[in-house]
Amino acid sequence: MNKNISHPIGIRFGAAAMLVFVGCSLDIGIARPWASTSPDAGTNGGGSMAEGGGGAVGIGGSSMAEGGGGAVGIGGSSMAEGSGGAVGIGGSSVAGCVDGAAGAVKETISIGAEETVMIGTTGLPGSAFKGDTSLRLCNFLDKQVAYNDDAACNLNTGSLISFTSPYGVSQDFVLWVGCIDTPCGPNAVRIARRDPVVFSYAFQDANSTAEQTYTLEASQYIRVSTCGYAADGAEAIGDTVLRLYRDVEGTWVYVAGNDNTSACQGQCELASMIQYVVPASGKYQVRAGCATDEACSGTVVLYRQ
Repeated sequence: MNKNISHPIGIRFGAAAMLVFVGCSLDIGIARPWASTSPDAGTNGGGSMAEGGGGAVGIGGSSMAEGGGGAVGIGGSSMAEGSGGAVGIGGSSVAGCVDGAAGAVKETISIGAEETVMIGTTGLPGSAFKGDTSLRLCNFLDKQVAYNDDAACNLNTGSLISFTSPYGVSQDFVLWVGCIDTPCGPNAVRIARRDPVVFSYAFQDANSTAEQTYTLEASQYIRVSTCGYAADGAEAIGDTVLRLYRDVEGTWVYVAGNDNTSACQGQCELASMIQYVVPASGKYQVRAGCATDEACSGTVVLYRQ
């Protein structure tokens, strides 16, 4: 029995190297919680998408929805501890956020109480970059809490941060977007917010499913996954499968599905991910299970843009 494990996004704590950023042209497309952002096609490895009239955007899976869109690959790169490829989370002792970086663009964003977000110039629908970008997130004490140069989920020079707020109330954070090299840009930053409902399952075969219902809003772009590299907090052991259903007048109608995602250049192994543009507000149900008659387990997360 294969025990293929999808490892979560790499995390390192503590100090990060100070960098001097040069001129940077930027489009910051940051949505408020649960609001939709325009999922423009990314460049140079950014997360492009095809809507298909609210249908699924397949991520290299074998069981996409009817009329499924083209595959969207979210690249990957190896991560060494202390390197720019690491995703820094929660480092409270790092200064360097008072004046930001030379030539960097600053934006204030709100993160909810204990909310998990992913922020990137790559790896998220609508993100885009040109050149070598960096992301630095600072709290209200001017302390760096997250930093990334080259995303662990991408074989490119875009950046991707995953961060969970430690605060019990909503707080404003300052996001600095800079360039490692010049010229840099135009760049587009996107933010995805994780739904607080996360569920796990473990089955011995393909005959069982775990179900979770969510209320979604029209035009939201959602990502449902068991791959921790592509969706922080997710996990897969063995061969997982995900299916998405929509409540249509009291009947659950299948709208999207995925078995093996090609996200993160194969780092997700046998994990799954659905990307989907919500066509109409209402109830949607995620069903998760094993793709084969061998045992598997998973933790499922849903991100919204």
